[in-house]
Amino acid sequence: MGKKRKTIAVCVTGYNWERESKIIEGIRARCQAKDVNLLVFASLFRTDDFQGSVSFSRNVIQGESEIFRLVNYSLADGVIVLGSSLINPDYADIVGRECRNHGIPFINIDDERHKADCNIDVSYDESMEKVIEHLVTVHGLRRINFISGFPGNPESEIRLAAYKSVLTRHGIPVEERRIGYGEFWSKASDCAAKFLEDELPQAIACANDTMAIFVIDYLRKRGYNVPEDLIVTGYDGTVDADEYYPSITTVHPCYETGGAEAVDLMLRMIAGGKAPEKAFIRSELLCRQSCGCEKMESAEYSFFDLKYRYDFGTKDFMNAAICLNLSVSNAYSADEIIETALNAAGLFGLKKMCICLTTELGTSGEFFYSDRKSYNGISGRMVCRGKGINEVFETSRLLPWNFLEEESPCFTAFCPVYYGDKFLGYTAIFPGYVYGNGNLYLVWMQLMSNAIGNFYMRKELEELYIKDPLTNLYNRRGMDALFPAEIRNAAEKRLTVSVFCADIDNLKLINDSCGHEAGDVAIRTAADAIRSVFPPDAVSVRTGGDEFCILVCSAEKPDNDAYIRSLDEFLCACNKKASRPFEILCSCGYSSSADSGNISVEALKNEADMALYRNKAERKAGSSSAIRN
Repeated sequence: MGKKRKTIAVCVTGYNWERESKIIEGIRARCQAKDVNLLVFASLFRTDDFQGSVSFSRNVIQGESEIFRLVNYSLADGVIVLGSSLINPDYADIVGRECRNHGIPFINIDDERHKADCNIDVSYDESMEKVIEHLVTVHGLRRINFISGFPGNPESEIRLAAYKSVLTRHGIPVEERRIGYGEFWSKASDCAAKFLEDELPQAIACANDTMAIFVIDYLRKRGYNVPEDLIVTGYDGTVDADEYYPSITTVHPCYETGGAEAVDLMLRMIAGGKAPEKAFIRSELLCRQSCGCEKMESAEYSFFDLKYRYDFGTKDFMNAAICLNLSVSNAYSADEIIETALNAAGLFGLKKMCICLTTELGTSGEFFYSDRKSYNGISGRMVCRGKGINEVFETSRLLPWNFLEEESPCFTAFCPVYYGDKFLGYTAIFPGYVYGNGNLYLVWMQLMSNAIGNFYMRKELEELYIKDPLTNLYNRRGMDALFPAEIRNAAEKRLTVSVFCADIDNLKLINDSCGHEAGDVAIRTAADAIRSVFPPDAVSVRTGGDEFCILVCSAEKPDNDAYIRSLDEFLCACNKKASRPFEILCSCGYSSSADSGNISVEALKNEADMALYRNKAERKAGSSSAIRN
């Protein structure tokens, strides 16, 4: 047997977003080259995408963060966390504590606030200084305005401090009127508008590339040309910055290299070697058209037209999303929704996709929540649904097969599926590549979670409507809804159909002499007997106060007398065990037909009722035998 392959786990939020995806791609490529398994545990919402505009509810934070509790530290040889991305940053410390408890190394990338065995940080100040230094020393500019991200955000403040530091070093006054906060998004246009009300700057430096694109677009609409009238720069080195016209001068933190170096450091620590407490991701200045360092050429397309076609105008995605939404209202079972969701795997370049749902929802698509009193986290068992897969397994295994021991190292990502205060489970995806198409993937995951959650919520409400609250058996509405479907299924499969009728002997006497609470005990006990004696797929109904009806479909000729004997034995055992002033007994009758193609449920029920009354008369006369047709 060969040497066991090492496994590295990564905790990240939004790994399909560009910055995170570049780090993960660096980790993935190095793991592949070093024959190392890679498990990515990824929530979807990032704090810096919504900070200041969205307040996350407790349920969202719990649902997103629950995926990190899925990490099995016994399977991992080391854990890497992208701490600054986490919606709940405290999880960086939680993961670190678990790593120490299990004696495995822990690396934290781009998060100075939470210490690890090794912190790999991005030199945001040095990187931002490269851009401002370029504007001052190469282009000779002094009127340089700056658009930061969110006020108080660590990355925003570090980049702003770097801007101020370069100006001060060159004797250029720092003026607050030249500083704005664009929240890393479209608010940058408002900052540009405010700048134009004052003295026209020579350059606007932005704390990320996205804001630079919004600024240039706004300036173009106002009749200003970049870089002829003023220069605009960005930060991050995104694909968008390269494809935009004019291409944007920016600084590129070498995230992929940093991810690869994290794997090298991790493997060194796994082997017992020491790693530095702190390492840095280097950066590279990319001088392009927006500062004039690269020659301008005519653009044959609008960037936003390209962006729309490339990112948001995906017809297949929209069609898949519509189908998923429609499947919720039309689906009879969760399997139909799950199949629709799995069909979209190709939209995101996934080689394989599985949906693992808690067994609290049941192992078939017809089950529903059994308890909604409190938030439910990860359960001990899951059922895995995928193409040709429908298997129950222990959650600690992550998947029902030995995916960590396959011929090639695995690259598998786990993302949360939750709805309201319920953690439903997770998706396990096997990506064909890593790319920052997070907006569509985020929308898809939310659509899928809501579709599955809505289905089970609807099933739960339906169950409340068709269930008897005292016994949790079906009521008459349930019988009317389920009996015809069961009969159709029996006809298709050529099954024998049996209908049993039962009622409690002397329930009125129990109520009159011992009270209605005692009567309720008798009804619940009879229901427990029915549940225990009849097959799990039988449809058991409380049709009235003391009356029950049970539908059983079977491939073999049923031994219906055995069911009735077992019912008597169950109740006799209950009576013997309980010290009650009354006995709980049931009279029963049944009727069967093997001709399931021409069955009248009403006719079978009438025959079973007649048999029941004959049985009751015999029992009153002193006989205990059941009467049957």
